Amino acid sequence: MIALAIGALVGTLRTTPMKWVVRAGNLYVEIFRNVPLIVQMFLWFFVFPEFLPKALGDWIKQIAAALELVRPGGVVPRIFTSVRVAEQVRAGINSLPRGQRMAASDGAD
Repeated sequence: MIALAIGALVGTLRTTPMKWVVRAGNLYVEIFRNVPLIVQMFLWFFVFPEFLPKALGDWIKQIAAALELVRPGGVVPRIFTSVRVAEQVRAGINSLPRGQRMAASDGAD
């Protein structure tokens, strides 16, 4: 459900006329789509805590071993899947003919 919600939001935002929103959505998709899942898990588990403030990074590293495996193992697949959903939503919206898209919006295109 989390991947669906994030993916639908990002996919919809990537079809707006606001260039900076489209670029932010594209950046999100390109970063998480082009990096293999196993590499993302490694980065979130070992590298990401090093970029946090020292106290927070140390706290994350000192969590019990079972919890450390659950966090990246639960968050990373959701992010990875949300990117796939975002691409599907964007492609679905962009596949509509211009007239149908204008009829669904306020016609300000």
